[in-house]
Amino acid sequence: MKRLITILVVFAFSFSLTSCMSHIEDANGDDTSLVSIDLAAIIESKTYSSISSLSSSVSSGDKTYCFNYEDIDYDNLELNYGKISGVTKIHCSDMSSEEELILTITTSLTEGNLEIAIVGPDNTILEWVEVNQTVTVMIPSTSEGEYFVVIGGESAKVSIDIVRNIN
Repeated sequence: MKRLITILVVFAFSFSLTSCMSHIEDANGDDTSLVSIDLAAIIESKTYSSISSLSSSVSSGDKTYCFNYEDIDYDNLELNYGKISGVTKIHCSDMSSEEELILTITTSLTEGNLEIAIVGPDNTILEWVEVNQTVTVMIPSTSEGEYFVVIGGESAKVSIDIVRNIN
């Protein structure tokens, strides 16, 4: 009897994990804008979470560290998501108040929906980045702190390349 109860508990736990980890379906066809996720509201509330299948490569000539974000603080970052749903920070730049951040972001979205935002240290959206383009964004640092690239995806299959320069 104990064995049966243990099996049922394990099954119920496994089912609850997999039911929570489903992707958000693309509900608007060829339109790449988000439908179920309000990226601006999530950034404001600081509640990031995502489900993804990811491969990445990074390189950095002059790497700095962003406290808990050292894994995403690189001069060159290439990400390939097999599928992502949710909101996540993908790049970090720790800047002083006298620096200028220059990001060249190239995206190739082949499925789903995606939005990209550049977020300042006070958690405000500084810039929206168009999808399926190469975009160069120049952001003068208005305050010292961490600047992030944040993505929101709904069943998004996407490749993202980020090249960073800080002047």
